[in-house]
Amino acid sequence: MTRVIVAALLLRPDGRTTHLHVAGSFAWPNQMAEALAAVESLIQAHADQWFPARALWREPGELLLSGEVR
Repeated sequence: MTRVIVAALLLRPDGRTTHLHVAGSFAWPNQMAEALAAVESLIQAHADQWFPARALWREPGELLLSGEVR
């Protein structure tokens, strides 16, 4: 059985220090939904840290991945 741990290093509001956030240890693939929910929760709680200062792709994902995005 494979174990998955969800972790992220977050920049604190002062911009100089960080905080390590760890969720789980999930059994993969049996607890896949729980592991993905932990990732989603982490992103939602710290959404401001998931937006880069510049675009990562040359076009929006809806155009580049039209077959994947519904």
